[in-house]
Amino acid sequence: MAPEDAITYFFIFLISFEQYPINYILRMRHCSWSGLVLLLFFFACQSAPDTNSVENDTDLEEYGIAPRKGVLPSSQKAYYLLDQTAPQSYENPIDVADSLRNHFQLAKALQIYNSILEHDPHNYPTLWRKSVTVSEMGFLLTNLSIKEDYYTEALHLAKRALGIEPNGIGAHFAMALALNRMESVVDDHRKITFAVKMKRHAETVLRKDSTYHYAWYLLGSWSYDFAGLSESDRSVAQSLFGTEEIDNATYDHATEYFLKALKYDPNNEVYNYHAAMAHLQVGHEEEALAFLRKAVQEEIDAEKEQEFIRNFNLMVTGHE
Repeated sequence: MAPEDAITYFFIFLISFEQYPINYILRMRHCSWSGLVLLLFFFACQSAPDTNSVENDTDLEEYGIAPRKGVLPSSQKAYYLLDQTAPQSYENPIDVADSLRNHFQLAKALQIYNSILEHDPHNYPTLWRKSVTVSEMGFLLTNLSIKEDYYTEALHLAKRALGIEPNGIGAHFAMALALNRMESVVDDHRKITFAVKMKRHAETVLRKDSTYHYAWYLLGSWSYDFAGLSESDRSVAQSLFGTEEIDNATYDHATEYFLKALKYDPNNEVYNYHAAMAHLQVGHEEEALAFLRKAVQEEIDAEKEQEFIRNFNLMVTGHE
């Protein structure tokens, strides 16, 4: 093999290993001696001290990364990595983190939010965004005690954001989401308290922006859950928060809220699923099937309906 060919294959190996390392580990028994040498060399390079870390604009240019004015060196790499997969221009690191979060790369987004808050602990846009990210990360966990830790941190961040911008839409939404998530890990009495508080923050969001579809979805979830309360739990809720507010929680209102969420995000699978559940509760089976079909983008007949509901409910809520 010519020296230049060896160098070319070596770089291809490095790039592919970085993207799919487990494949190389699983296939080690098939490696040639030359491949094994390259692998050992790669690990040696990885463990060596990084004496050429990117610290300033000059280093960035040497690494082929175009520096962005006013952006910290620690965030320049994040811009560069993101541009490799989705080339576009960003004004600041928050935009990078938002894009990562929207593509479900929550841990990477959180790193950038943390970096920003290290230099500016009172950065309002970052505080509420970090709160939302932490809530989303907690939702993906299975251990209830760890989930509660995440949701508690999300509540703390949202409270800090509200302290800076009491009328901020983002802060109220972050608080509503964290309270909604917290309902899944606390006892019934606290669940009712969190739910009512969540409702008030969601309503604040919608008073400021009626197109905020996730806030409509949160209201629909609140109405749906409270409509299904037992008589004893409903009496407790009425004594704590008033009869009128609790009596407004009906399946009809839940249907209305879910439809408003779908008005602004019509293809959202979760919204369509919950709209179907609300329609079923009021006896609108044909409408429910239509929303179920839209939720999974496939035909569902009446015979498969109950099995589908159980499976989808398990996926969305964690229980049947």
